[in-house]
Parts: sequence; C-alpha cells; structure tokens
Amino acid sequence: MEFEDFIYNLSKTILKDFDVKTLFVNVVDQIREYLKAERSSLFFYDKDKDVLRSVVLTVEHDIDRIEIPVDKESIAGYTAFTKKILNIKDVRNEKELIKIDPDLKYHNPWLSIEGIETRSMLSVPIIKDGDILGVFQAINKNPYFNEDDEKVLRKISPIISIALDNVIKHSRMKIAQNIEKTILENISEAVVLIDNENKIVTFNSQFGEMTGYRFSRDDAKNKKIDEILPIVKTHIDKINFVRDYNIPEEIALDLIRIRIVPIKWECFLEGERNYVGLIFHFPHG
Repeated sequence: MEFEDFIYNLSKTILKDFDVKTLFVNVVDQIREYLKAERSSLFFYDKDKDVLRSVVLTVEHDIDRIEIPVDKESIAGYTAFTKKILNIKDVRNEKELIKIDPDLKYHNPWLSIEGIETRSMLSVPIIKDGDILGVFQAINKNPYFNEDDEKVLRKISPIISIALDNVIKHSRMKIAQNIEKTILENISEAVVLIDNENKIVTFNSQFGEMTGYRFSRDDAKNKKIDEILPIVKTHIDKINFVRDYNIPEEIALDLIRIRIVPIKWECFLEGERNYVGLIFHFPHG
C-alpha cells in the first residue's frame, strides 16, 4: 500500500468511528499492518497518577488497563519520560539498553500471557502541544525496525495524537455527563460526590452553601467526607454498602435526610469508575 493511501485510510477510520475501543483497535491494527509488525500497542498518559495505561494490544488476547509508571524502568515509561523515539533491536539485550541509558530497563507487562514474546520494538511518544498524551509501540519485525519505519511513525504520530486527545476528552465528557445525569435524576438539593475511599471529588454550589462556604472545591477535594461533615462519620458503613452493592440508601437525622446514590461508569481507558453521591434534603416545616 502506498503511504498516501495508508494515511487516507487511517484518517478515514479516525473520523468515522467514534467508539473508543473499536477506534483504537482499528487504528492501531492498521498501523501494525502497514509496518509489517507482529503486534502493536497504544498507551495513554494518566497525568493525575503519572502512569501509562494500556489502551490496545492487537493480538488475540484482549488486555485492558495495564499501568506502567513514567520512569526509566520500562521502555514505554522511558519514551514518555524523555519524549524520545526508541528503536531497539532486542529488548532483552542489556548492552543495547545500557547504550541508550544506563538506567533503562525492559519491563514486559504481558509476561503472564503464554506465547507472547517481545524482541524488537519501536517506541514513539505521542505528543500534542508539547505535552505527552501517550506512547505507541510497534513490536517484533523481521529482522527489526529500520529508519524508514521511524520516519513513518514520526509522520503519523500527529494523527495519533489528535485521535488520542479526542478519545480522552470524549471519555471524560461521558463521565461528567453520566454523573450529571445521575445527580439531576435524583435531586435538586445539595450534593457531594465521593470516591471509593470516601474522599470528596466535587460538589455543587448548594452543598457549599450548606457548609457555610468553609471550603472551596480545591480545598475540599481529596478530603474525607467525614472531615467536612462529621455527622456522617457514624454512617460510613452504610455509604460503603451503597458502593459495594449498588443499592441506594438513606440516612435519616433529626434535621436532615441524606440520600446515598451509587454512581458507576465503565471507561475503556480508565476502567470502572465508582462514586457515591450524597444528596441532602432538609424537610420543610
């Protein structure tokens, strides 16, 4: 296939297919086929945790959400850390790795899968506006990847960056929409969203008013809910029950009723996100 035809088909796939998983299976596999690589994978960068997450591994096995720290302890991590292309003939050859950087290590996140062996690797940072979005890796080519393969990935990496950026934004937008929908369907009162450690993720303006504006969203974020509202401390078990069993519950106090609502959302990029919404209702009269 001519390079121009390859670019056209790749761009067409990105533009027409907005399903996250299907999009990256197709895009990554098209690149793999063009390079004549045995396998390929795409990682996206989770800035909050400073890790790379596996997005797609185009082999018969489907592996989701492998985490790799952004450091020199792996080839993918090193690629993101330095924002440099790595073309390695044999990832198991320590001398070759040391020649690149004495601290560079090869970490195989798929060691537990029988039949998967990595030899040569072309690892490319996916960058947009100077920021790292992820890492693309082409794996195993006979005899190994050459400079022409590097040139191809340099040329198409901006296309991958646009696709990855759109998918990340789309996924986070769907999280926000799901949370908003769940909240709006249940309440029009003060609400606070907490994570699986009962730490505050966000809250609405009514909740801020209810607590006397003692905390900004930034100040309250990552604080335990019972630090902000000691009245719920004796009801943490009920909150955990709602999260674990996905069943709404209620806390009835003298002057307030608290509705506890489970919020679950499956994100292909980041896995299942589990939240709990606390909805505060002050009875009239």
